[in-house]
Amino acid sequence: MSRKPGVARYEIIAIDLAQAIAEGIYTEGSSLRGRSLLAGKYQVSPETIRKAISLLEQYDIVRSIPNKGIIVNSPENAARYVEGKNLGSLVSDIETKLGQLFREKQQVEEEIENTIKTLLVLASVQNKDLHS
Repeated sequence: MSRKPGVARYEIIAIDLAQAIAEGIYTEGSSLRGRSLLAGKYQVSPETIRKAISLLEQYDIVRSIPNKGIIVNSPENAARYVEGKNLGSLVSDIETKLGQLFREKQQVEEEIENTIKTLLVLASVQNKDLHS
C-alpha cells in the first residue's frame, strides 16, 4: 500500500477500510477483524491500525467495544468519508511522487557511477606513483 506525500499510512488504511464498509464488504453491525489481523493484512504495527480505527470512530463509521471488537456503525458515513477523500486525486499524487522518486534514483545512480569512475582513475594514478 503506497502513501501520498503528507498522508500518513493510518489515513490510507482508514480510507481502505471505509471503502470496504461503503461497498458492503463489512455490513452495519458486523465486526472488523481484530487489530492484530488487520496489522498483518496491511503489514503495519497494531498502533497504526489503532490510529486508523480511531480516525474512523471520529467519523462515526465504526466503534470499538471492549471485549467485542470493532463494530461497523454506518456504511453511509463510510461512503461520505471516502467521497470526501477524493481517491482519484490521491492516486494522481502518488503517481507524481513515484515519477519524482524514479528521477531522483536515476540522478543518484549517475552520481554513484561518476564517483566510482573518479575513484578508479585516482587509484590507478596512485598505483602508478607507487610503482615509479
